[in-house]
Amino acid sequence: MIFKIKFEDDVIDWCTAKDILHLLKSYDSENDLNLQQIESIEEISEETAKTTMVNNLDYNEDNPEDMETISLFDLAVGNEFCVIASTEF
Repeated sequence: MIFKIKFEDDVIDWCTAKDILHLLKSYDSENDLNLQQIESIEEISEETAKTTMVNNLDYNEDNPEDMETISLFDLAVGNEFCVIASTEF
């Protein structure tokens, strides 16, 4: 599953996790999550994940097959916890 976490300071993180509890526990263990700073958490549908584009941090302009943007769906890593995109990076 892909989740969108929006924080009070307008930072948005998109993460993969098997469910919300797994998301919160894993995020907290890796990033010292402050629950008071979370404005919202929503599960992103597959359709939305396919159409939400983010900057490809591994973009290589010398590779003609590489793209400057990539969809959240293409970044998803299954149900393992991972921050796959953020407005911070």
